[in-house]
Amino acid sequence: MSRRIVKSTDLNSLNKEFFNLERRIGYVQSSNSGGGESVQNITYSALVSAINGSDLVPGKKYRITDYQTVHYILDSDGVQYLDSIITGTLEPLIVTAISDNTTSPVAVSENFPEDIIHYDWNPANWIGDLSFSAETTIITGFKGVIYFRHDTKYDNYMGYDFRNCKFRRWNCTSLNGAWDSETTYNIGSSVQINEGVYYSLLTGNTTEPGGSGQEFWVLLFDLGNFSYFAPAPGFPPQGLDVPDVNDFIDLLTFTPEVYAQGLVRANHFETFRDTEDYWDNRPSILANNIFILNPEYNYYQVYSNKFGFECTDNIYVANGTNSFSNNSFGSFCATNVFQRNFYDNQFSHLCRQNVFGINSNTTLSSFGPMFSQNVCGSIYRSSFLGFFVSNAFKAVDACQFMTQLLANTFVGTMAYNVFQSGITSQQFTALNNLHNSNTGSKNVIRVVDGTPRLTYMDISGTLIVEDPLV
Repeated sequence: MSRRIVKSTDLNSLNKEFFNLERRIGYVQSSNSGGGESVQNITYSALVSAINGSDLVPGKKYRITDYQTVHYILDSDGVQYLDSIITGTLEPLIVTAISDNTTSPVAVSENFPEDIIHYDWNPANWIGDLSFSAETTIITGFKGVIYFRHDTKYDNYMGYDFRNCKFRRWNCTSLNGAWDSETTYNIGSSVQINEGVYYSLLTGNTTEPGGSGQEFWVLLFDLGNFSYFAPAPGFPPQGLDVPDVNDFIDLLTFTPEVYAQGLVRANHFETFRDTEDYWDNRPSILANNIFILNPEYNYYQVYSNKFGFECTDNIYVANGTNSFSNNSFGSFCATNVFQRNFYDNQFSHLCRQNVFGINSNTTLSSFGPMFSQNVCGSIYRSSFLGFFVSNAFKAVDACQFMTQLLANTFVGTMAYNVFQSGITSQQFTALNNLHNSNTGSKNVIRVVDGTPRLTYMDISGTLIVEDPLV
């Protein structure tokens, strides 16, 4: 996926500097605040004229009466949709002049006075951000940018106007169509039975998903529950396809009905705009993360999560009654779909393009660098460190995967295993080939007397212990 970012300003330090500025300045929470302090109504265009003419009164508060967030749609491939302008609700903002031509970056919303807002009126600062400009032309209807918003009532903050910004998702179907009993499927094939989309863990797979061969398939999606997964038409999650580029919906970060119930709390998503033209950074401050939540589930659904640098273009689906909580995601956590009981995980660099399945219990895990393009089943208390990439595995319990493990498939019940760093990708691939030729076996790599060995149960039920791996 080719992506770029334009020249801009790093806002991390500004966010920290201004986080408590609201208390120091003594902002009014609305025009009716105590003390009789007056607030002057002003339109955005009149504010800009006053700034350019050095006509502001230092210390005076101005209510921007016509403020609305506006932005272009930008997909995860960096494609900008100039015919799609998202316009938020009318939200008067109160700003304070700190000189005759400068306003404080901290603003107060009359719609949400409990929010701490960082606001930039200047269009020159947003030329090049593809959510707000087309080349050197600012978006129509521009009235400034909310580049940080902290809902102090529920303690959710992120580096954009999450109450109004929307992100696009395209409708998906299974990549390989409906399951056919006469077809032999390879590893990575995805098929659909009713509304379920299954991912094959074997080459030469003739078993039925969810039936006799449930061990060799991972249930990835329930399209009856939600089917708009793709963050770009050409970049659907693993196992899915976008049949119609015109079939899409635009969604807020959080499902509004659930957010209004106070079931989204203590989520902190950091702001980052880089000063370099790195190829792999998102060309916008808008993170393109979406949480599809369940209004019928009357409990906290998204809480106590932290998203770090470049954790963008993700979609998290509450399939039934589950929570997404206590997770800390680092850079490049992108285009993943996490479903059901996903909590207490830590992701670091280059964890992307993964699907953790409908029945995934991915808990208490720490994923190291370059964990990418994986399809997972029920993983529990696992740590993935190093170059563990392009894998598909299921029902792995309390395992640690170290470096140099590439392009492997684990199938069946695997528990209490350690994959040592000395095991190379070629040896690990041999494990997969052996398993594929012995359908129904249970494979495991474990440390025996401190020496890494390959052990597995063959098709006849005989326990096989290979020579030490070197």
